[in-house]
Amino acid sequence: MQPSLQFNAQGIGTGPALRELIENVSRGGTCAVADLSLGTWTKQALATQLLGQLVGQEVSLKSGSEHVAGSAGDSMSLAIDQEGRGNISVLSAFGTAQQIARLLQKRPAQLFIVCPRFGIAWRYADHLLIEYLRVLHGALDLTLVVVGDEPCTWPENWEVSVHGSAPAVPASGRCSLVSMLPSAIPPSILKTLSDDDLGAMIPLANGWALVTPESRQNPADPAVRFTPDEVAAMAHTSMRHFRAYAMLHADKEAVDSRVLCSEGWKHIESGYRELALSYMDMAEARASGPAEKMAYRTQKQFMHITLSNFKAAANIDDPDPALPPDLMGTLLELKGWGLVMSGSHQAALPYLTKALAMFEPKAMDKTYLFLMNITAFAHLRNGDHEAAFKLEKRIEQLLDDPTLGDARIAFVNSINLARLYRYRGELDESQTYYGRAFSTVEGGRTDTDAVNVNLCLLRVEEARGNTREAMLCWIRAALHWCASECPEALNWRVHPLILNKGGVIDVKGIGQAYDLVDSLAAGFLSNLKKFSESGVTPAAVEETQARGCDFFFDEAISSARVMTRYVGGHGWGVMAATGCGEKRDYGGNYAALTRWLSAWIAGQAGHAAEQCYVIDRRDGTEMPRNWPEMLNSAAEFKITHLVYEGKHVEITPVQLDALEQKRAVKLNPLVAHIEQDDSKMVLHYKRYLPQFALTGEEQLLLRALLNEPHVGSARQALDAAGFHMERVDPLIARLRKMRVLQVSRPDSAAMPMAA
Repeated sequence: MQPSLQFNAQGIGTGPALRELIENVSRGGTCAVADLSLGTWTKQALATQLLGQLVGQEVSLKSGSEHVAGSAGDSMSLAIDQEGRGNISVLSAFGTAQQIARLLQKRPAQLFIVCPRFGIAWRYADHLLIEYLRVLHGALDLTLVVVGDEPCTWPENWEVSVHGSAPAVPASGRCSLVSMLPSAIPPSILKTLSDDDLGAMIPLANGWALVTPESRQNPADPAVRFTPDEVAAMAHTSMRHFRAYAMLHADKEAVDSRVLCSEGWKHIESGYRELALSYMDMAEARASGPAEKMAYRTQKQFMHITLSNFKAAANIDDPDPALPPDLMGTLLELKGWGLVMSGSHQAALPYLTKALAMFEPKAMDKTYLFLMNITAFAHLRNGDHEAAFKLEKRIEQLLDDPTLGDARIAFVNSINLARLYRYRGELDESQTYYGRAFSTVEGGRTDTDAVNVNLCLLRVEEARGNTREAMLCWIRAALHWCASECPEALNWRVHPLILNKGGVIDVKGIGQAYDLVDSLAAGFLSNLKKFSESGVTPAAVEETQARGCDFFFDEAISSARVMTRYVGGHGWGVMAATGCGEKRDYGGNYAALTRWLSAWIAGQAGHAAEQCYVIDRRDGTEMPRNWPEMLNSAAEFKITHLVYEGKHVEITPVQLDALEQKRAVKLNPLVAHIEQDDSKMVLHYKRYLPQFALTGEEQLLLRALLNEPHVGSARQALDAAGFHMERVDPLIARLRKMRVLQVSRPDSAAMPMAA
């Protein structure tokens, strides 16, 4: 069921009219205004404008890590992590909208968004963010502002009611630097302006201001230019984040194409895909010569691969043979990569094999290993399994060299070997290599990883004819997916494993997002029902609730929850809970899937179905799959009633306390290594996360815990050293959240079910 996307818009023609509209709202409450009239050109500009005015300070939304254009291997590593995280554009829009919606729940405010003008199109990430805001905040008070008589093309599926009309906006005839900045004006810039510039502003909340409509200049007008001095000065002022944009509207001597390239990469992980590519197009167009132009064209190809735009990567012209060998080889590789990933397997091999021959280095590096890997994949897709196997085994041997160690290339190498071993019928080897692949994300699994690992292992169990284990793989995958806050963000590579076909739904808006959830839910349900037909599960699953059941991850649910019991068995474990709140309504197939899962759990536990279940994935690992793991998790949440394989077990508070007293910690396996000396500790992760520097207090705690993993013993040592003991548990919780530590209770393995 697609959500309603109905919006109100107000036509405005002049600054005084817009000022009056804003002041009328401000007198009765709070409002925030985002100005998209010149489009979005800085990182997450729509969100930072709204949040800055709502919280009273300028904000910068950070992504998990930021890529700086480097080697081809670095770009490929980024692409692998992007896929593992899921659909970055959807995740970014959802997460940011959730942040704003939660803030509006605490501090109600009316939002205004000045729509793009001068024929400028809506950014995909902007309208997706607005759509998620509409869905996540039921009482959202949002008005779109349409300036003058300029036509506004609305995003697909929007139903907009425009109130009022306005004549063409009169131009002020005045051109100033601030009127060309594509944003509402933050306090740090506002305080530097002249009185003349301030006269063209409409005051907003918390020291922000809005450029009046008549003061705005059409950026397509050749007369609207930033001077070289203005561009140069931006590097050292509060306007520095507008510097790349200013270069787009400046004479050539003011342009540094390296800045444009760097700006493009900044937008990759914030979901602004077309903006990233636009900056790279402009870097290429403003390059100083043919060599630099080709270098930026190559960077753009890397972007296409990172964004899974494989057809675009495949559709470039063949590289000029006169190019330098390293540049030509890279372009051959990228074209071949695009071809094989877009289905043209036979056409890809000549490009990839030629690139291999050109690039064969005297000393191996990560870039060459990725080239070997995609060439092996092309052989696999062309049916030459032996050639693919030889290349992948060669990569595996080379990865024994610690200087080549990279978890991303290890992941793709292991997962490809797992697939090849499965094709060869060597199922134990296949399972081992799937384990190696997903060990690179152990301790930091994403929603996509949690689903993907189970669907990969499923193939092995199916090949073994192990129907029960195959069903449990489907159960775990479905539970993880249903528990996700944003199931529509599941990475496209996993879709065919569920849908049993190659079709992928491209999410262009929230309507397509809900269509994707509906299709995936139907796919899960269809596969799960096959086990009912085979007699592995009860032949009939009762639809015990009309709308379905809610599933959550622990970290995603309200603190008002009450865990009532732990339910599980071999291969699975979930907590029944109350007070969790409701999830989004994704329609009939999603509700039917959650009903099926709820009824299956109830049947396994021998009790009535619950309305809400919670999955413990706090330490970035799999849900509990055996009695010790379930007991360890139950102690974490102070749950005394457990049902394991249909057997009811009561754990006394004394037993729970005994488990808690023996609590132990270990370094999260996602940590690759620790860089340290007497004054610092910096953690480097295998996948996903940027490096993390510990505070002095955190360093003392971590050193104590690494020396003595049992928390009780470590506390004694810390106490003797004068540590503030009331800080121990909060710091452990923080380091656990930051994927530094994992917590366990070793004695849970020794406590029998008959307890």
